[in-house]
Amino acid sequence: MKKITALLFISIIALSAASASAKWWIFGKSQDAVRVEHLFLNRLAFDETGTKLTVYKETLPDGMINIKGKAVADKSKIGAVQVSVDGKEKWEKAKLSDNGAFEYGFKPQTGTTYKIYVKAIDTTGKPSDVDATYKEVTIAETTVKDGVKEALDSMVETYKEESISRFMAFVSEDFTGDKTVLDRAVRTDFQAYDNLELRFNFNNVSVNEKGMIAVSLNYSRMMTSISTGKTNKDTGTTEFVFVLGDKGPLIYSMKTPLIFGISDPSGVATGSAQANIVMTYDYSSSAKYFESFSFPDELVTKEPWASPPTINPNISGEFAIYGDSHHLTTRADVSYQDMGTMSLDDLAAAPAAGYTCLYNTSILMAENHVYAFKLAGGAYGAIEIKSLEIPKTTLRYKYSPNGRNF
Repeated sequence: MKKITALLFISIIALSAASASAKWWIFGKSQDAVRVEHLFLNRLAFDETGTKLTVYKETLPDGMINIKGKAVADKSKIGAVQVSVDGKEKWEKAKLSDNGAFEYGFKPQTGTTYKIYVKAIDTTGKPSDVDATYKEVTIAETTVKDGVKEALDSMVETYKEESISRFMAFVSEDFTGDKTVLDRAVRTDFQAYDNLELRFNFNNVSVNEKGMIAVSLNYSRMMTSISTGKTNKDTGTTEFVFVLGDKGPLIYSMKTPLIFGISDPSGVATGSAQANIVMTYDYSSSAKYFESFSFPDELVTKEPWASPPTINPNISGEFAIYGDSHHLTTRADVSYQDMGTMSLDDLAAAPAAGYTCLYNTSILMAENHVYAFKLAGGAYGAIEIKSLEIPKTTLRYKYSPNGRNF
């Protein structure tokens, strides 16, 4: 009887131990038992970028990387938070508040890659899912401006080489336009234009607190239309926003006038830089020409001279300007309206009616006037004449591919 009792006692102890082990195993496997939430690297959320990230030393406040977040334990209390910046080789304590908020800072070295992990531990010793917090951060050896220039130079090269996969590798997954439309527009560019020459120089490069890089640049572009054989040449100012990627800056948004994806700006651009456009003419030399402007393509095109130019029905753009008196003429499918003296910034929408076609005729333009255009397919445009000089016209423009609102 004693032997039976002893065996029964041992069996109960073993069963209890197994039960306790099972309960710990279930708790230990719970996905939300101990976790790290709202994880930030400076002002950049961990989940807003990929696993790998390249940052620039000049963008770091006081040259520091600060990791912040909140540790949560559903069934106990957070006892500590630790951070590793060398791939789990060494762990250091983060500053922890009673509510689970924590902060850890360090001063990184240029040209170094840091493999960052964050571990929260509750008072029972249970850790969070460390691997879920992994972020590989490389401190670039170049400046932000150099990084953006390198990215744009590479985009121009891949554009000229007509390599769509390499080109799209420089576009962020969070691109604010339609990334599919951009892909299609660039492919159409490849089919429509050849012999691209593009030069640019920066007006301004600035970085906000989230590491987003705003870029304003002047450009000079020349390309040949495959369908007509005409060489289009234009200059202007445009704007980009870049975000930080694993190998450097990635395109987040682009404004018109576009320098990439010009075949479909409506689905690609987010707003207009409203840059100054310069149109010229020359009828004093043997190489006589005047220029037309295309709103959708943001292109100024040299047109062969006719006398007068209004008899030329085949201009590339929607309107053309010619002569010392700065005549304005349009294509047959375009009409215009003089809005008088005003700022283009004050024109929120094009008029619904009151347009006149200038095909086979022309008007004299006036400085500081705004001219609205009704284009084919329900699109509208507007220009503001900034200056009228011989032999050039300087203007700003707006364009809406869908409806009257700019």
